[in-house]
Amino acid sequence: MPKNKMPRKVLVLRLTSFLGYLTPSQQRGSAYGLYYAVIGVMAFPASFLAGVLWQGIGTWDGFGEGAPFMLGACTAILAALLLMLHPAFKNERAVENEVMERGEPI
Repeated sequence: MPKNKMPRKVLVLRLTSFLGYLTPSQQRGSAYGLYYAVIGVMAFPASFLAGVLWQGIGTWDGFGEGAPFMLGACTAILAALLLMLHPAFKNERAVENEVMERGEPI
């Protein structure tokens, strides 16, 4: 694996640890459950939309094989920008230090 690539498992662990930081300890289990429920529920509509964009529906031929990937790239950029606006994300080092003080893995 190239040195500049982050494995998907590490990325998921970082996202879930950030979610754990954002929620109070009494609600952490519910937050994780909601997080994974939303991922599971949105998997079907996302796949359906990708298929429609790629191959079309009915008499419409769709936009081609690049359309789902362009939509994914645009939504990822939008999500990253929105995440950067979150107050907890502005000082990531402070977040990491606080999590390490609590003894939780990052």
